[in-house]
Amino acid sequence: MQHKITIRPAVWKDIWEIYRLSNSPEVRAVSIQNHNIIKDEHESWYRNKLNERDSHIFVISNLDDKFIGTIRLDKSGSNKFTLSIILDQSFRGFGIGPMAISQVVGIMSQKYPNYQIAAFAKEGNLASIKTLRKSGFKLDGKQSFGGKTFIQYLLKVHSPAK
Repeated sequence: MQHKITIRPAVWKDIWEIYRLSNSPEVRAVSIQNHNIIKDEHESWYRNKLNERDSHIFVISNLDDKFIGTIRLDKSGSNKFTLSIILDQSFRGFGIGPMAISQVVGIMSQKYPNYQIAAFAKEGNLASIKTLRKSGFKLDGKQSFGGKTFIQYLLKVHSPAK
């Protein structure tokens, strides 16, 4: 099944779709922080993220504007971002992750011509590992968060001169 997607910056009205997806058991199980997210906590976090200059949240939708997921890039160095991507369970396994990452890389390249993106996949999370590899990320070691091991991947983006 071929899926066509659109990517747009997140806005306030996306808050509860992102909350629902972020709080789903399958997402919590592979996240750095496993605890259920409280609505007030999410609302405060989301408001702050939308207002942060160094945080970029995008919504992934299909052509009928059905919410598929979200990608977030948080600046973590002078020319480095950390990636977070989550897809609704019903849209996983169709190659949407690599498509969405590619589109976001293109969007970000307009503002940042040369940068790096770090991504972390929980050890054993084969779907995320496969998505990152298909998106061009290279293995960059392992890190522990809260006693869990995550595999770190890195993507170096070099945009052609304009």
